[in-house]
Amino acid sequence: MVTSCLAAGLAACDRPSSPSGLRPLYAYLPTEPASLNFVAENDGATRWIGRMICEPLVAFNREMELVPLLATSWESSPDGRIATFHLRRDVRRHDGRAFTAADVLFTLEKVLDPEALAVGKRVYFETLTSYEALDDYTVRVERSEPYARAIEVWETLPILPRHAYAGQDFLEAPVNRQPVGTGPYRFVAWEAGSRIELEANPDYYGSPPGIERIIFRPLADPSTRVEALLSGDLDWTSLRPLDRERILASETYSSRVRVLTQNTLYVRYISWNQDGSNPFFTDRRVRLAMTHALDRQGFLEHVLRGNGRVATSLVHPSMWAYDAELEPWPFDRHRAAELLDEAGWFDRDGDGLRDRNSTPFAFTLLVPSGNQEIERLAALMQESLRTLGVDMQIRRVEWNMFLRRRGERDFEAYVSGWRLDPDPDCYDFWHSSQIGGNGLNYAAYRDAEVDRLCEEARQVVDRDRRAVAYRRVQRILHRDQPYTFVVYRNTLIGISRRLAGVQTCPLGAWNWRPGPLLWTLNSQPTDAPSTARPD
Repeated sequence: MVTSCLAAGLAACDRPSSPSGLRPLYAYLPTEPASLNFVAENDGATRWIGRMICEPLVAFNREMELVPLLATSWESSPDGRIATFHLRRDVRRHDGRAFTAADVLFTLEKVLDPEALAVGKRVYFETLTSYEALDDYTVRVERSEPYARAIEVWETLPILPRHAYAGQDFLEAPVNRQPVGTGPYRFVAWEAGSRIELEANPDYYGSPPGIERIIFRPLADPSTRVEALLSGDLDWTSLRPLDRERILASETYSSRVRVLTQNTLYVRYISWNQDGSNPFFTDRRVRLAMTHALDRQGFLEHVLRGNGRVATSLVHPSMWAYDAELEPWPFDRHRAAELLDEAGWFDRDGDGLRDRNSTPFAFTLLVPSGNQEIERLAALMQESLRTLGVDMQIRRVEWNMFLRRRGERDFEAYVSGWRLDPDPDCYDFWHSSQIGGNGLNYAAYRDAEVDRLCEEARQVVDRDRRAVAYRRVQRILHRDQPYTFVVYRNTLIGISRRLAGVQTCPLGAWNWRPGPLLWTLNSQPTDAPSTARPD
C-alpha cells in the first residue's frame, strides 16, 4: 500500500488537515511496530511513538540531565536503595481517567513479570524488594542493594494504564493497538502498513506541542523515503551519506530540505554467538580474527563518508566513562590468519576452506532485510573472510523475524546496532545473568570479572569509582571481542524546511524533553519549494 501511494504521490493518498489547516508532520518509521505495548516492545519505532503517547516519571533534557514528567519531585537514599516519587495530581489519561500511583505499581508488576517480556527494562528493576503506594500520588520503592541509577532508570519506563489492561492478556490486549497514555499526543489511528496517526492532546498538563498532528509512515526502503522527502510528501527521514551529498549538491533540493548531523549515542556491531551452539565463536582468538578481518576504517570512509568513528566498545565517546586510550584493533588479514591458525582452523584438504575436526569454517550472518548500510557491511565482511578461507553466508530476514531470532539466540552471528543510554551501565549487555529470558546478552558472553565489575559499578554512587570499573570492562571486552564493534555512527537526518525548531543532541532529536514539543510547522504550501537558502 505504501509503495502504491508513493508512486502516485502521498499527497494524493491522504493529507488530512490539522485544526489550523496545516498539513500534518509526516515522519518515517524504519519498521512498523509489532505492537504499541510500550513495556513489552523495545524497538526504535515503538520507542519513538511511545515517548509521544505514554510518558515515564522522569526524562532527559538536551544536556542529558533528568527532569520531571509524571513525577514532580523525588527523594533517594544516598546509596539508591530507597526512592520516593511524588506524582503529578493534574494528569488525566487520554480516555479521561485520572493518572495515579496505581498505574505506576501496575507497570512495575508487568516489568517484573517474565511473561510480560519487558525486554531491556526488567534488568533495571529486578533488585526491587518492595514497591507501594503511600497514597494515590506517592510511590515508594526499595531495593535489596545499592543502585547508582535508582532514579535515572525510570526514564526507560512508560507508565501504562492499569484499567485498560484489566481482565486482558497483557500482550494481546486491544489497548496495544489503540494505546491510552498521558502524553502530549494521543493516538488516532493505525492502518497496518500505511500509517500511525497522532494528534495533540488538548488536555495535556504541560505546554501544548507546537505541531497539531503527526503521521508516522513505515517506510523501510531508504530510496523511497528520500524521494518522498524531496517531493514534499515526507517531512522527516534518516539519510544515507550519498543522500546527504545529493541534497547539498542541488540548489533545488537544498531549498526544500535541511540536513542535520546527529552525534548520536549509537554503535553498529556484529555479534558472535558464544553459547556453544556453533564450533567457531566460543574461542576469543576466532572472534578477534573476525575483527581484524574487517576493514572498519574503510567502511567508515567509503560507505558512511566519514560520518562517525571506528568503535571500541558499547561505551560511547560522549559518555563520561569512555576509555579514550583504547585503540581499535587494526584491519590486518595477516594477523587474522595467524589467529585462525592458532585456534586450529586450517585448510587441511586444499579446497580453499578452513576446517577443524572435519568441520568446515562456514557460518551464516543474520541481517535485517532492507538496510543497505548493513548489506554493504555484510558484503565487505563476506569478501574479506573468503580470502581467509572462511565461508560466510548472508541470511536476510524481515525485521520482526530478525528480532525474534536474535531474542531466541537462533543465529551464529548477526549485524545490528544499539541506541545507548547516557549512562555506561552495561550490565544488561554483558552480565552472564542476562543470557536468555528478557536479558540483552544475546551473544551469551561470560566472564567472571566482567560480572563482578558490572555488579559493583551499579552499586557505587561515586562516578569516579564507577568510571574506573567501566574502563576495566572496556579493556576486557576489547581483549575478548564478544562483538566486533564496528562504528559509532552519526545519524544523518533530512527534514522539510517547513519544519522549524528542531534541535539535536546525543540522545537524538525525538528522545529528550521538551525536544519535539518545541517544533512548529509553517504554512507554506507543500507543492511549492521554500525560498530559504541551504544551511
